[in-house]
Amino acid sequence: MSKGQARKLVPKYIGPYKDLKVDNDKSTVGLELPPELLAPQIYLTFHMKLICSHIEKDDEHFPNREVSALKINFQVKWTLDDITWELLHKCNKLEALERYLKIHGINNPRQLP
Repeated sequence: MSKGQARKLVPKYIGPYKDLKVDNDKSTVGLELPPELLAPQIYLTFHMKLICSHIEKDDEHFPNREVSALKINFQVKWTLDDITWELLHKCNKLEALERYLKIHGINNPRQLP
């Protein structure tokens, strides 16, 4: 954390970084860190609880879709050309969602990456 910077404004996580070594017995992960993080003597090994997985956004296969840990939003273009973001539970009955899932060969929207 930089001197004079408010703690609440500092990013909670930085990265993504490549895994070098995973030790399931000790619940630790070794990461490949950039040189600027090695200089202040940061260790390369972290407990698994401190590591978050990075899921890349795949716009080519799933355009106009936002995913968070708790919800899935879809961008919906209505017949009157209105465009809105709607939660999954509001889109469940739409024929377009059924066709979209069928094209991708899945039955449940929660199976989307």
